[in-house]
Amino acid sequence: MRCMIQVGFPPAPPAVVAMPCRPLSRRRPAFSLLAVVSLACLGGHVVRAETAAPGSADLEFFESKVRPLLVAHCSECHSRKSGDPEGNLSFDSRADFLAAEGVAVPGKPEASLIVEAVGYQGELQMPPDGRLPPESVAVIEEWVRRGLPWPEDGNGTAKPAAAFDLAARKAEHWCWQPPRAAVPPAVKRADWCRDDIDRFVLARLEAAGLEPAPEATRAALVRRASEILTGLPADPADLERVAADQDPKAFEQYVDGLLASPHYGERFARHWLDVVRYSETRGHEFDIPIPNAWRYRDWVVKAFNDDLPYDQFVREQIAGDLLERPRVDAGGANESAVGTGFWFLGEEIHSPVDIAQDDADRIDNKVDTFGKAFLGLALGCARCHDHKFDAISNEDYYAIAGMIMSSSYRQVPFESLETNRNLARQVDAADAGLRREVLPLVADVLAGREADLAAVLPPAGEVAAVAAQRDALETRTAREIVIADYTRAVDPTPLISDGFAWGLRPQSAGAPLGEPAAGDKPARVRLRDGAAARCDAIWSRTKSQGTRDEGHLGQTDRAGRVLRTPKVRLTQGVLWHRVRGDLQIFACIDSHILVHGPLYGPTIMDVNTNGQWRWVRQDLTRDAKWEGGHVVHVEYVSRSGEAEVAEVVAAAEEPRRADPLLTALAARDGDPGATGRDLFAEALESCRDGSLPGRPDAAALAALVNRMLAAAGTDWSAPAATRLAAETARLTAARDTLLGGARLESAIAPAILDGNGVDQFVLLKGSAARPGELSPRRFLEAIDGPGQPAWPAGSSGRMQLADRVLDPGNPLTARVLVNRVWHHLFGRGLVPTTDNFGKLGEAAADPGAAALLDALAVRFRDEGLSVKRLVREIVTSSTWRMSSVRDPRAVAADPLNILLHHYPLRRLEGEAIRDKILAVSGRLDRTVGGPGVEVHLSDFHEGRGKPGSGPLDGKGRRSIYTTIRRNFLPALPLAFDMPVPFQAMGRRNVTNVPAQALTLMNDPFVLEQSGVWARAALADGSAAPEDRIDGMYRRAFARSPSADELAASLEFLAAQARQHGVDFAAQPRHEAAWADLAHALVNAKEFIFVP
Repeated sequence: MRCMIQVGFPPAPPAVVAMPCRPLSRRRPAFSLLAVVSLACLGGHVVRAETAAPGSADLEFFESKVRPLLVAHCSECHSRKSGDPEGNLSFDSRADFLAAEGVAVPGKPEASLIVEAVGYQGELQMPPDGRLPPESVAVIEEWVRRGLPWPEDGNGTAKPAAAFDLAARKAEHWCWQPPRAAVPPAVKRADWCRDDIDRFVLARLEAAGLEPAPEATRAALVRRASEILTGLPADPADLERVAADQDPKAFEQYVDGLLASPHYGERFARHWLDVVRYSETRGHEFDIPIPNAWRYRDWVVKAFNDDLPYDQFVREQIAGDLLERPRVDAGGANESAVGTGFWFLGEEIHSPVDIAQDDADRIDNKVDTFGKAFLGLALGCARCHDHKFDAISNEDYYAIAGMIMSSSYRQVPFESLETNRNLARQVDAADAGLRREVLPLVADVLAGREADLAAVLPPAGEVAAVAAQRDALETRTAREIVIADYTRAVDPTPLISDGFAWGLRPQSAGAPLGEPAAGDKPARVRLRDGAAARCDAIWSRTKSQGTRDEGHLGQTDRAGRVLRTPKVRLTQGVLWHRVRGDLQIFACIDSHILVHGPLYGPTIMDVNTNGQWRWVRQDLTRDAKWEGGHVVHVEYVSRSGEAEVAEVVAAAEEPRRADPLLTALAARDGDPGATGRDLFAEALESCRDGSLPGRPDAAALAALVNRMLAAAGTDWSAPAATRLAAETARLTAARDTLLGGARLESAIAPAILDGNGVDQFVLLKGSAARPGELSPRRFLEAIDGPGQPAWPAGSSGRMQLADRVLDPGNPLTARVLVNRVWHHLFGRGLVPTTDNFGKLGEAAADPGAAALLDALAVRFRDEGLSVKRLVREIVTSSTWRMSSVRDPRAVAADPLNILLHHYPLRRLEGEAIRDKILAVSGRLDRTVGGPGVEVHLSDFHEGRGKPGSGPLDGKGRRSIYTTIRRNFLPALPLAFDMPVPFQAMGRRNVTNVPAQALTLMNDPFVLEQSGVWARAALADGSAAPEDRIDGMYRRAFARSPSADELAASLEFLAAQARQHGVDFAAQPRHEAAWADLAHALVNAKEFIFVP
């Protein structure tokens, strides 16, 4: 089909805003694993080529990926600091490198010797001790392809690096200074200004001798507002109504309606998903799914639709699991915990050979995303060294990393979480009541029974044997590394659980347990003779609604059932678990959860002790080297029935534990009989006052009490004993009734689980194999200063991190968000680099722009942090209402429209283009939320982990509901610069390439929807062709066609009908011809550009 329609629309802007950042591979390169060449044989000059000045993304790429290579792996041979560099090639400075000959041709990796050498493609192969991994070579190739970007670091031979002066860097860069609410400037055309935004913008224009463009027509504003705020075309009925409305506030009212639309949340959620590198798979080789990631996507949509205050929006993503008062919906679901899925949207690989380094790389992606998303800082550039330009130290980076390391992944049962939290509190109170009420009754039953002691005490020989072995046993125990000990009556290991199946605290020794009557045997009571973490049997019946993790881990329904130990650094890999029951045991090494491949299978065990206590050995030495140490925690899940965990230790030999009663008797000098009487007296006294379970010797006293209760002298039919049994049965039944109220079914979502505080070492040059000094968890020194108080040892510190990010004294958070919103509404932020406010980013164009940003940030912060309010303020300003028609004189003075003398003409994003096609065709399903629709795959989608293809039209759902698979991204949005989700991307690339035009011409989806649109246009059999054309124009362009366009369209329909072998005059409803017209309209620039 030949497109014969020329739609009346301003031509596309000649300039292309292109950011050259692109994915390097399906795996973000690991900094410390990237080695660079030792180019000893190279000499001479870098071949020069005409290249554009590097953008901020290129410079950040160099700082975060390339420079760490040079620092880590080249400085020993290729630096002037220790003499003449080998081959006269120095990487000390930009000038030194550019002085070398024959090393690289900017922009041409295929012609660059450095790429050939690292790729082992020729005779020169570097490094000589082994070929680099493919992702390392990809970094070098990409660096050359980008034109060898390297920030200016001085001319001539490199000088010794100046000491890192954080205070000086902070003082000299604008972003560290607090935003100030400047008085809006006076302007000549005060009547043009609707608000303070206009005064700031107009003052800049007047200073340059320019005038703002006239206000756009009401119809143009309606289209602009609809497509920018909701990503969908304006409804023709709304267009007609608003355009005809004489109310001067008609546009404001229309904007209010858009902000109240659920589609507003979808639109702004898509912007945020770019920032958090949202994906529903983990990429790399098999593109393994992130189970239920779409729940986070829906959380973001709802947060924007609900106008969740920005501080809450941030807090819930950083630490929503830790809020004392989480947001709970009408059905009781904890919404706040779902926001923490933010932390687990990055890549992960299965079977990493160096698991510690892989952990460092995963944490780096989280730190980098956190810094860019909330602070507008490239924290990742401080991974291997102090930031080269910003006031961010190496220690700052690892302080943040420690908070991430202290937490772990889970699938949270968010619907049942609050119900079961309240239930756990009630059960805990019931347990305390049981101990308080029943233990005195135990003392009543045993009162006056001292004469029976001799028959129940252990023989003196056994006591003596324990006393003789005490030193040897203590020596053996001292060699053990305790990961968790739930048996201690005093200061037991705190329970860390992803739900409340394990209660709020370990079950203590001395707690009463009832034994029901059996036959002629009356009901009895005994005490727990040992403490342990216990999961009641009912919790093994929980049922999660959602997708489980792949592999062995997901074979058990884990959500809500996990008991997690603290994290401990270990240098040996044999663990011993003292457990009882049917359990899945997962020893998580360096937070590696993707156990799906040839390595690390032994980290997961299924164990059934058949109701008996057992020490279970777990050998983790097969796949991991332990000399350098690993951070380990263990997760226990009850698979069926009741389960208990007493302790877990790392030890070469099976641990040995002496009987607690024998130990207590042996620990006291004197006659064992007299000692036994003393212990019995203490047991009775502590039963009467209820203190027995809290005593350090609770297990010994409980064992002695149990011997006495089981002795022949106990008459269980006596009044005191029957009262004891009855009261125990009554309170136990009440407890069981409480447990019957457990909510056992729940939807699940990826989320974070807090743990004990683990400070991370500063990894020298980013290498996990080279730990330096510990960097205590804290916030950035440039904001909170040196000497910050220690953060809690019993938690990760993420709650404190959220507090510091949101503190009014933090100069970054409000500015970053306001700038993002401005970027989305105008196509360019007041600070163009939305993710980088540092020195490698682009600053505001002039003091007026900086003052406007500060004024908006202060007001945003002081007036409740409402994003909708901010959007409304900007969209209803005179600045935003300007026409996109350009004044040639203004363009000559300000060709990039930095001063905003007209509204910038903008192309829709790929997802919005696809959604608009669905909307105009009538196929759009406007349902909000829910599981994603699988991406439609073409023959060009190839690779491991390839899923089954989804329908061509995606079931009519908006693009935000297409499943985002890192290795299989949707074709049409990708052609129009949808970012590959490997890193934060708050500002999309905007390219203008032939593939985009070809996509609109040939993509099967576009062709299919053109036919759907044609059938919708033909549905009214009585309509004239002119009316149908008018309706299509109004849906596509929010306007009626001109007389010339109408005539051209009719001519086009006639011509296309002839192509299809029919006479249009005779068959004016020929579907194929109308489909061709629909296709032509989709291909018009006006369809994809917002005026």
